[in-house]
Amino acid sequence: MLKVRAYAAGMSPSPVRRGDYRITGAISSADNHTVVLKTDGTVWSWGFNSAGQLGHGTTGGFEVTVPTQVPGLTDVVAVASNNATTGHSFAVKSDGTVWAWGENTNGKLGDGTTTNRSSPVQVGGASPLTGVVAVAAGVNHTLALTDQGTVWAWGLGSQGELGTGAPGSSSTPVPVPSLTDVAAIGAGSAFSVALKKDGTVRAWGRNVSGVLGDGTTTQRNSPVPVLGLTGVTALSVGHVHTLALKTDGAATGTVWGWGSTGGPNDPNLLMVGQNPTFRSTPVPSVTGVKGVAAHAGVSLVLREGVSSPGAVWGVGDVDAGTLNAGSENVSSTLIHLIGGDFIAMADGRVHSLLLRGDLRLVSWGGSSDRHGDGFSLGDASDANLDPDGDGLTTAEEWALGTDPLNPDTNGDGIPDGVAVRSGKSPTNLDMDGDGVLNTTERARGTDPFNPDTDGDGSGDGVDCFPLDPTRWECPESTPGDTTPPIITLTEPTNAVLISSEPPQ
Repeated sequence: MLKVRAYAAGMSPSPVRRGDYRITGAISSADNHTVVLKTDGTVWSWGFNSAGQLGHGTTGGFEVTVPTQVPGLTDVVAVASNNATTGHSFAVKSDGTVWAWGENTNGKLGDGTTTNRSSPVQVGGASPLTGVVAVAAGVNHTLALTDQGTVWAWGLGSQGELGTGAPGSSSTPVPVPSLTDVAAIGAGSAFSVALKKDGTVRAWGRNVSGVLGDGTTTQRNSPVPVLGLTGVTALSVGHVHTLALKTDGAATGTVWGWGSTGGPNDPNLLMVGQNPTFRSTPVPSVTGVKGVAAHAGVSLVLREGVSSPGAVWGVGDVDAGTLNAGSENVSSTLIHLIGGDFIAMADGRVHSLLLRGDLRLVSWGGSSDRHGDGFSLGDASDANLDPDGDGLTTAEEWALGTDPLNPDTNGDGIPDGVAVRSGKSPTNLDMDGDGVLNTTERARGTDPFNPDTDGDGSGDGVDCFPLDPTRWECPESTPGDTTPPIITLTEPTNAVLISSEPPQ
């Protein structure tokens, strides 16, 4: 939980504002290996290890079939991975430094060399990159987002994917000029995408299949606007297509996509059909979505459902059956894959990874990659506890959006558990919808769960006598009457004077 208050000279302090956050870890899937971040800041990986992409200090064509910790990495806050010929991975630490391992073709690890690394090395070499909050791993280049909203790039840049204004590669990070206020980044096959804090999107690099979304197929060496797209809150980049979630501030929204619609083996990646074979400007598709994930040949969406808060749907090379390892189907129609309380997704070309609300993984696809199924990113043992004693477990409070450490989240005097058991929302300040706040009702003695406390047919919000069933109308007012009322006090004959002012 984070509480903040703003101050300024000569002005009254602002009200206290609060945000509740849940640390869930993070997941990242490449073609043949997976990297995940646990809530304790450690990094774990599994899958193939041909170029040291697992970070275990070894290389070779063997596979690691169970999640194994990457040695020497702690205090990590973000991870990323991708595949080119073999694979590479990244971790961002809480101090803003970036660490990389795996294949280093074209200098995409950013350590100033082109040497493969089987253990994490710091990005930047002699001039370490700092202030980073997120990394996006493309096929042969990499992007980093700083806490100042700026972007750095390194690796192959022959098609403008580094965004420096001219083609050119770099084995150490270089800034992307004139790009500011960035909130999220994505990297694909020789192109880059950035989501700005104002909800607009920029793109640069190779523009095959119109993947930059600027209405052309022209290579761009510097960021250009993706046309006609605002209100975006999330994006995900595949090899030759991009998905953006446009919510305009709502809890769910519409998916917009551009780039390749997919070939015979990767159909309908934009979920709008395959005629034409690509879209050079964004087109809308699925609604009611709260998350997107794109990879080579796959598009997934996380949808709000009636029976499940986070159901996953997909198109492309997806397993539409019972999640059996090695089973791979091709679907050009958006199909329901699995229902459940899912909060995050990650695509690989032949496998997918989902994060449940209880912090456990669900995975399917290639036989080497699904071994993370059931692995937990955090200690969920406290999910069934009730630390604030309001009658709701921590897991129930997470789902409701209430504070598991505060029995009365909205401060209306009604415990969260009582509100829920009454069939009401524990965050609703007017439980019965009568226009009178719960706190006001409690102060004047009316029932915050009953819109007509005295049962006289007039709601508490309009009843001048909400506790008297014999009357409800307010006395008529007399506009303009400023005559003070005459109040006559009659002293009882048997009264004994105790004191008076002034004394008598």
